[in-house]
Amino acid sequence: MLVHVARELALALEKVIERESNRVGLQNYARAVTVAQETERRRIARDLHDGPAQSLVVLARGLAHLGEAKTGDPGGDEARNLRGLAQDTLQAVRETIGALRPSLLDDLGLLPALQSLVGANSIDGLPIRLRSAGLVRRLSDHTEVAAYRIAQEALANAVAHSGCSRVDIDLEFGESEIGLTIADDGSGFDHRDIDTLGSFGIMGMRERADLVGGSLDITSELGVGTTVSFIAPV
Repeated sequence: MLVHVARELALALEKVIERESNRVGLQNYARAVTVAQETERRRIARDLHDGPAQSLVVLARGLAHLGEAKTGDPGGDEARNLRGLAQDTLQAVRETIGALRPSLLDDLGLLPALQSLVGANSIDGLPIRLRSAGLVRRLSDHTEVAAYRIAQEALANAVAHSGCSRVDIDLEFGESEIGLTIADDGSGFDHRDIDTLGSFGIMGMRERADLVGGSLDITSELGVGTTVSFIAPV
């Protein structure tokens, strides 16, 4: 009997070890994919900045020079129109660069990047308040990217889908962890539907939290709003 029990325990332990090995393997794979994605985002953003964006700057300046002709001159009017188009296109390229990989995140850190994100989303008079607490400092690249992407997704959902009248973002730097909360006063949803609503966005936020050893909590109530909370060790 003891031999039989020992064999069963050995088999059970082997299965546990195998499952854990698979879990760790999948986690490492997901981490490698995420790192590769961010590396590619950084490369594309840099290429857009150094290539098309700079060309559009030169084009806009050249058209501005051509547009200095007297008003009513067909050539001058066309040049001014084309300059406006070049400037609009340049702005669109810059917004794309910021969405791919904000330079502030690499150069200055999480808080300045979030401040820029808030400014880009404060449209149509929607107030977005960002508060920070604790000793503001640089974190690991993985943690800063995870926090920024979670805030980016949560804020985009709030602005686009919730019909909210305000959004509050709180970033707290603790001694051993950081906390990030994005709360809106929008339409909300039934928390029982959390796994079926916006599944890809929610899955992405959860995966990013898991990859840095953090946790993600989403609470929502119909007619009250939604709160996304992210905590990660530093």
